[in-house]
Formats: sequence, C-alpha cells, structure tokens
Amino acid sequence: MQTRFTNLVFQDGLDRIPDEILACIFESGHDMVNHPFFSLNVSHVCRRFRDVALKTPLLWTRIHGNVNLIPTFLARSGKLDLDISFPYSSSQANDKYFNVVKLHSDRWSHLRLDYPPFSLRSRLGLLGSLPRLRFLQCLNATSTFRLPNMPSLVHFKGDTITLPQSPLVICELTLYLNFDPAQLISALYQLKNLRRLSISFNNISAQSRVEDAPIYQPEFALQSLFLSSTSQTPSKIIPRLCSVLPFHPISKLTVAVSGNCVKDLWMDDDDFPTESCDILTRVLRGTGAHTISIESSVASFIPRDATAKSANEALWSTYASLRKLRLKNCDELREWQVKALADNLVSSEVGKGLQSLEILSCENISEGFLLNLGDTMGRKLTWVL
Repeated sequence: MQTRFTNLVFQDGLDRIPDEILACIFESGHDMVNHPFFSLNVSHVCRRFRDVALKTPLLWTRIHGNVNLIPTFLARSGKLDLDISFPYSSSQANDKYFNVVKLHSDRWSHLRLDYPPFSLRSRLGLLGSLPRLRFLQCLNATSTFRLPNMPSLVHFKGDTITLPQSPLVICELTLYLNFDPAQLISALYQLKNLRRLSISFNNISAQSRVEDAPIYQPEFALQSLFLSSTSQTPSKIIPRLCSVLPFHPISKLTVAVSGNCVKDLWMDDDDFPTESCDILTRVLRGTGAHTISIESSVASFIPRDATAKSANEALWSTYASLRKLRLKNCDELREWQVKALADNLVSSEVGKGLQSLEILSCENISEGFLLNLGDTMGRKLTWVL
C-alpha cells in the first residue's frame, strides 16, 4: 500500500510539471551526464517524456559512432551545434561514420577522438576549417597529425604536447613515459589566452630531461592550475618542470599526490631539507596563490618551528596571499598545524587573511578539536570527518 501510494504521489507531481519546465530538466540532465544515449533513455520512459524529448533539440546533438542513428539524431537536433565522438573502432567503421558526419562539420562544437586510426587522422586534416569547434579531446593518438583550422577552440584535453594553434583558455594534459619538457614549456608559452591548466604526470620516464627547457619570464597569470602525480614518477622531474612554467601568480592551485613523496611534485631538495617537507609553505612560495586545494595522504604541512616566535614574521609572511584553503584526505595533517594556521592567518578585518578553511576526511583531526575551532572561526570553517 505504501509503495503504491508513493508512486501515485510521484506521478501526480510529474503531471503538475509544465512541459517547458520538464524540457529544461531534460536539458540540465543532458549537460550533467556525458552519456551518448541519454536522449534515448529519457524518451523511452513514458509517452509524455518521449513527446517532450522529441521537441527538445539539445538532447539529440550528441552523436557517438552509431551510423544507423545519425539521421534520426540530426533530424531532431534542429540547427544546434553538434557534439561528435569517434570511439575506438575499426578503420572501416570510422570511415563510414566520418563520411556521414563530415557533411555537418560546420556545426561541430565538440570533437572527441579516442585511438583515432591513421585513415581518420588524415581525413580530418582535409576538412579545412571547423568554425564552431570549442572543445577538442584527443586521447591515445599514436603520432601527431594535421588538424583543421579551429578559430573558436578554447578547450583542449589530451595526452599530446603538440597543442592546436588556437586561442586556448583551458588545457588539460596527461603526460606518459617520455616527453620533451622543452617542447611542452614552449607550447604552453604560446598560449597567451590560457587561464586554466591541468597537468597529470603518470609513469614519467627518468629519461625526460628538464635541464634543457627554456626559462620564460611570466607574462600572464593563471586562474587555475591542477597538478597530479603517481608513484611511478621519478624524483626531480616534476619540481624542475614546474619551476620553469611561464605562469605567475596563480589564483587557484590544486595538488593531488598518490603514493609518492610529496616533495616530488613541486619541491626541490636543493632548497629544502627532506625532513621539513612542508607542502603548503613550498607551494605558496612558488605560486603566490590565494586559493589552494590539496589532496594527499603523505603530505606534511608547515614546518615544526611555525609556532616559534622567532620564526613567525618571516614564515607567516609567505602565507599573506592565501584566502581559501581546502585540505582533503590529508592524513599527515595535525591539529597543532590547523591551530597555527587559524591563529596566524584568520583576521578580524573584512576581506583580509584566511576567509575559508575546509578540513575534509583528515584522519588525525578530531571532531572535538573542530568544534572548538569553529567557535573561533565561525562560518569560515567547514569540515567533514
């Protein structure tokens, strides 16, 4: 009885939602879920959902490799921009798929390539121009290849350091094995509009040499920099690479470290002894960031002499730019460090000092400590055990 009553209430609620609002809900779901057949799933729920879905062109703009469905999706998408994916498949299947979608290349706004075969790579370069393309994802390409002109491209995601010659604003790179640091730095320096950069270092070879990378004077600031590393990454590759990145200051910095010593990510043993590998101090000295997010089970924070009066002025001046700090899964974080941060960085003056401190799932920080700290910091402190 309870289940039946609940279903009736749910159905009554849906019936009261106007079609226009239901269409907006479908569009939001389409944007939130990167699934090629979201539109089909929605349209198969019930007759009303199908009627609304068929009248919502945005739901049919995501085309993902199925040649038989392309005419249906194109007919229902109106004249909207298209999100085109070339999933991993045989060259013959890709050729047939390409022959159909290339007729609408002037509508491509998103292009996703995964293991693109040689035949596809050569034919893409012959398109001439993709005037509406704003997002390009290229993964697992075995070699570089010619790309068409993409004057509107602002977001690139891939595992190659041969970057498209476009006014990129967002760049997400995953680097594997051998790569040429000098080529990477030179390519990044050419991106004068770049504001958000993400670099993930996975299984980087020790043969990658940073010594020959050019050093540029920073000419523009990043709004966001994300750095991550895996345990297979050799020491000194990443810190030296980061030291010559042509960006400063950085507004928001996110650091994620998995399995290796955190000093391999941003730090240089020549400047800091191993026993005082405090990531927060080093990161702030390197970036001047005002928003920092750190997720690492192995990182330590602020040196042990941070509470000594003799070190206060020089040390805490390093933290002057910090406004928002988020620490997640930081198992080496200690309560005395959090207290030192709060005592020295939180200011009663509006807009000055640390404005937000998030402590999320840090195993050595107790609930009682956070409750007491909340009495002092108020809304500036948020936490989850």
